[in-house]
Amino acid sequence: MESAEQGLKLPQVIHDTAVLLWLIPEDEHVLFAAEEVIDKATGVFWSIRARDDRLPVPDDKIRIGHPSLLTNGEDKRARIGGEIIYAADEGRWYINNASGRFGLREHQTRENLEAAAGLFTNFGIHLIVDFIPPRIKEKQ
Repeated sequence: MESAEQGLKLPQVIHDTAVLLWLIPEDEHVLFAAEEVIDKATGVFWSIRARDDRLPVPDDKIRIGHPSLLTNGEDKRARIGGEIIYAADEGRWYINNASGRFGLREHQTRENLEAAAGLFTNFGIHLIVDFIPPRIKEKQ
């Protein structure tokens, strides 16, 4: 009964310590997972990426980010992606578009991120939008 009243401790540890990735592929369903770190030479799992770089990724390891959520062979397209962050001091969840490949493209807008947050709302998950302006490539 105590865990029901006070909450489960393992999920609290995970959302306080791990980077949680989310992605919406072309078919508009929601994917999410903790970001994994693997050994560069062997591809063997090493760790879950720590939030705030509490555990730096060594040079012989590599983060496998948002593209790893897509399992459909060579087709690695998605509409938008980013991170979900729990702010324990506020008791709130945030969603951002912090994905180098799928979230920070020139055409991404706050409205795109708000629409993504709306898909999570369909599951009873309410997220506060934290939009990061896209990278603008200089034209040569």
